[in-house]
Amino acid sequence: PNIAAQEKKMRVCDVCGAFLVVNDTDKRTASHLDGKQHQGYALIRKTLDDYNKKKEEERAKKRPGEKDPAPSSADRDKEKEKDKDRERERDRERERERDKDRDLHRDRDRDRNRDRERDRDRDRDRDRERDRDYGKSSKERDRYRERERMRDYHSPRDHDRPRQSKRSRSPRRTDDRDRESSKRYRY
Repeated sequence: PNIAAQEKKMRVCDVCGAFLVVNDTDKRTASHLDGKQHQGYALIRKTLDDYNKKKEEERAKKRPGEKDPAPSSADRDKEKEKDKDRERERDRERERERDKDRDLHRDRDRDRNRDRERDRDRDRDRDRERDRDYGKSSKERDRYRERERMRDYHSPRDHDRPRQSKRSRSPRRTDDRDRESSKRYRY
């Protein structure tokens, strides 16, 4: 007899959900009952039953003769009110954060405007000074210019960095120019 061709009747284990062959040998059935999967599920089911019994006893002690009623409308109203209070508190917190950000930006803008105004005043003072010196002799103007240069020279900037020339020339261009000039003077 071909075993594959025969259809085996199967059943599901009530404890662990495994498929078992109906009318299987006692040895195989005992092996399944002693297996880790079956034992684990049996332990879980027992623990769950104990827990449910304990909860049921606690409910019976709280309200003897009564089942757990659904929450009353007053309880629901209290919960809704608590939710609204939480939401209001969150909104207040968000508003405080926005105010902090707004204040920070306002301070930054105020400082920036103060700096611009100070620079404008300094430029205006220099212009007035130049206008006043316009009628002076060339010696006086030269002395004034020298003072201006010295003030600019001593102003805070990075003195360690070498000054770069205003125009830079690439080495290749100079070489090209040298080649051109040497071509012209060949004999």
